[in-house]
Formats: sequence, C-alpha cells, structure tokens
Amino acid sequence: MTLRIVRRFSNMPLFGEAIREQFVERVQQEHTCWSVETADPSMNASKNVKKSCAVLIPLVNIRDKPCMLFTQRALILRNYRGAVCFPGGHLEPNECPEQGALRESFEEIGLHHEKVNVWGKLRPVYNSHLKCQVTPVVGMIKEDDLKKLKAEFNEVRSVFVVSVGELCSNKSYTKFKFG
Repeated sequence: MTLRIVRRFSNMPLFGEAIREQFVERVQQEHTCWSVETADPSMNASKNVKKSCAVLIPLVNIRDKPCMLFTQRALILRNYRGAVCFPGGHLEPNECPEQGALRESFEEIGLHHEKVNVWGKLRPVYNSHLKCQVTPVVGMIKEDDLKKLKAEFNEVRSVFVVSVGELCSNKSYTKFKFG
C-alpha cells in the first residue's frame, strides 16, 4: 500500500514528550460530553446514548513534520460511505474506549496496538444520527510503522496522512453560512 502525504509544510513543533505532557494536562481539566450538532459542552447527551464508539486519532512525525493519519471509508458501506474519518467503531461489551479504538484500528488498517503510544482520550462527542457517544483516543505512532499498514478494503478505501500545518491553513477549509 502506498501512503499519501497531503502537502508537506508546517512550522509546528514535532509531536514529542513536551506536547504529550501539555495534552495530558489539558485533557485532565475537561470531562463534558459535547453534542456534534450544537457543540454545546453543557449538553449531557448520555441519556440518549444507545451505543458507545471510539476512534483513534493517530499522530505521527513524518520528515520532521507533525501529521495526522486519516482513513476514507469504503464506498460499499451503508453509513458514511466515502467519508474521511479516523479509524474506529463500536465498543464491544466491557471494552474501554482505548481498547476499542486500538482493536478497530487493527481491524481496519492493520495497526497493531503495541505500535501505538496512547496519550489519552478526549471528551466524548454525541452523534444524534447514530445515537452514539464517540470517544476520541489520541495516540502516537512511528513513521516506520506506516509502511506496514494494510487497509481492510471492506471497510476502508484509503489511508492517508495530512500535516498539521495543512490542517491549520486557512486555504484548507471552507466556512458555510446558513440562513
């Protein structure tokens, strides 16, 4: 599998121990569930949750640039076909978000759990369409491990990496106004 890197530029610091420590400190201060639709941290959506999910937000330094790994969902899937997302899915009974995110990452792209340095989890986000609470789990992977990834084509169409600089660039996104 060939891994594609989207626009390699950034003056951001590399992901490392100092960034990890700042992340852990900030995460410990926040515990609220957000709604995807309202982005309202005061909304406690847990009463509507039918299932729990987790995704892995894989961080990786590539050629001295901090990057994030994404997947594109297979076009044959019923929900969110072709969508760009992080690897992840539904939690099994008695499975914590970290375990679920790592299991799903292995199933979808062949990323072995021992290759991920889990930094922690972010506050859950509620998806009212799926009636699902999604917990993002942040983890660091090594550039060398990217070569070993193998997409499960029944679930994942492609795997790619985007630099944080590109994600933060004003030219990379569009604002929509409704009404």
